[in-house]
Parts: sequence; C-alpha cells; structure tokens
Amino acid sequence: MRFMDSMRGERWVKDQKKLVHQKQRIENELDLSPTGKAREAKSAGIKIFQIDLPINKPKGDTALIGALKRRNPQDYRNVIKSIEEEGWRFDHVSCVYCITDNAIKGKILSSGQEETRSNEIFGSFIFRES
Repeated sequence: MRFMDSMRGERWVKDQKKLVHQKQRIENELDLSPTGKAREAKSAGIKIFQIDLPINKPKGDTALIGALKRRNPQDYRNVIKSIEEEGWRFDHVSCVYCITDNAIKGKILSSGQEETRSNEIFGSFIFRES
C-alpha cells in the first residue's frame, strides 16, 4: 500500500510541475503578444502605443498569367479589442508595402527574364491612452 501511495504522490508532484510549466509558457506567450506589449506599455506610463503587424502577404510575379496571387489578409478585430480592454483607445492605422524578396531568373530557350517578388503589407496601429 505504501508503494502505491508513493507512486500517487510522485504522479501528483509531476502533474503540479507540468501545470506550473504550462502556466509559465502561457504567461511568456502573452508577454510577447500584442496585448502583452500593450499591457507593458500601459504599466510603463507611455501615453501613445504603436504596434506593427503584418496584414497581408501577396505573392506576385511578372508573368502575364497569375501576375498576383492574393492571400487572405489577417483579421485584427480581436487584437484591437483586447488592446482596448487594456486601457487604450484605437486612434489610427497606416499601411506600408514592403518587398521582402526579389528573384530574377534568365530563360534558357527564350529571351527575357522572369522576375518573382515576395511582398508583405504591414499595418502600423496607433493607440492612445483612454
């Protein structure tokens, strides 16, 4: 019986350690999230909070067929809502188009070149203290 009790005790300790580790991991992820950054800025006494988030990653090339392949844009309604719940008021957003990669390939059997670009659209979200 004592052996079984000690096994249960060890199992309980392992489960508790696992729960503590999961809680720490969740807290670390929250600190890195937009909401966590907003909370940190608020506690630091900052009056204006800015966060840059990727909005869309279209992929384009110069070929006549399939010149622009669109990907679904990110939906940040819940992010904005959670930041506002931290005591911020959404004020403004501006977007910037950035070329992140550019590849040019020469054609072997025909003349010309083929160019492929990877792009990203970033949104710079501005919040004011509410």
